[in-house]
Amino acid sequence: MWLNWKLLRVKGNSMAPTLLSGQIVQMRPLTFPEADHTRNRGLIVLLRHPLRRQAIYLKRVVGLPNEHVELADGKVEVDGRTIEEPYLRDNVKTLSMGANQWFNDADEVFVLGDNRGDSEDSRVFGPVPLKLIVGQVWFRYFPPALFR
Repeated sequence: MWLNWKLLRVKGNSMAPTLLSGQIVQMRPLTFPEADHTRNRGLIVLLRHPLRRQAIYLKRVVGLPNEHVELADGKVEVDGRTIEEPYLRDNVKTLSMGANQWFNDADEVFVLGDNRGDSEDSRVFGPVPLKLIVGQVWFRYFPPALFR
């Protein structure tokens, strides 16, 4: 099992303040679908870009399979309820980049970067097929002051 775990260096700031460019994180394989998707909301995942499969992104899962995601008044609503996002900086607004609502199929999730003003995510490319998710951020290694 440990052979599939990888160390990756974060490039870009789309996940700031949670992950910053240059930090090193440990990834572990993540298998979808799982019977209880609710525990997957909030995970930071490694995924292949839906339109450019060679591009690899780190994003946070906010919408789960079979959910309706809507951006309203700068907040993310899932099935009509605003979700809590304690990982965001104060006063961050989640703005639309075209469409403002999506319906995830049974094999899709909706992902966003924590740095909403500097993130290409599901607001641009739509829900992500589960088969494109290849791992989960498990641990931050570097710099040492930010171990967790």
